[in-house]
Parts: sequence; C-alpha cells; structure tokens
Amino acid sequence: MPIFVALGKVTDAGMTNIGHLTARHEEAVKRAQRLGGRVISSYATMGAYDFVVTLDCPTMEIAMTILNREASGGNIRYETLTGMPTRDFARMFLDPDQLADEEKVLRRPRPAKNTAKKTAKTAAKKSTRTATKKPARKST
Repeated sequence: MPIFVALGKVTDAGMTNIGHLTARHEEAVKRAQRLGGRVISSYATMGAYDFVVTLDCPTMEIAMTILNREASGGNIRYETLTGMPTRDFARMFLDPDQLADEEKVLRRPRPAKNTAKKTAKTAAKKSTRTATKKPARKST
C-alpha cells in the first residue's frame, strides 16, 4: 500500500485543546483503521511542523479522507506527501539487466544458521568466566 507522510501544524484552537491530545490521537488512529488505513507512526516534532504522521492506506482517496476528517475538527492543518521505501525508489533508476540481477540477489535463500556451534561457544564462554572469577573478599 502507498505510504503517506502528513506534516501537521497545530492551530490556535488546537493549542487551547492540547491537554486532550492523547485521547484525540487514539481516537484518530481508530478512525483511520475503520476507514481502511493504518497509522504507522506519529511523532511530535520541534521546528516548522508540530507533528509528523505516517499512514499506510490503500488509496490516496482514503488517506485524504482520513486527514481531512482530522483537520475538519479545527485543531490541526496538514501538508501531505506521498512516500515510498528508499529501496523501491532506487530501483526505478536501474536498467532492466541490473534489475534482473537485483531480483536474483533478493530471492537468494539465506544459509541456515548453525545454532549448535553458537550454543557450544556460549557454554565455553560461560565456563571460562566461572573458572576465572575471583573469590569474594572476607570482611574484617
């Protein structure tokens, strides 16, 4: 699903209601889910914007519905950006041969982890630590 980044600025009305921010935010997350979206993350920020929210929505229309309904309460105004994972963005610049090679690398199975060796190493480290511990001092 497309990712949407919403940069929010609190309005004057929003500042008078700031004490109810947590409850409003929890309700907004639930409303987004009911509309078919998902809030991936939400941060209060310092700088030009007061909040940054990332949404995962099936369509731009659903993202805009979610954000416009939240903004219609008068507490916040949003500037919205569409985003994509950096890897997907970088792939757009590969020629078809490079893209085919990258697909092969991505599909290559990872070797199985050898947990028996790790367990033996961990046990050896523990026994070495136990053997080299200094005896406790006697108090006088």
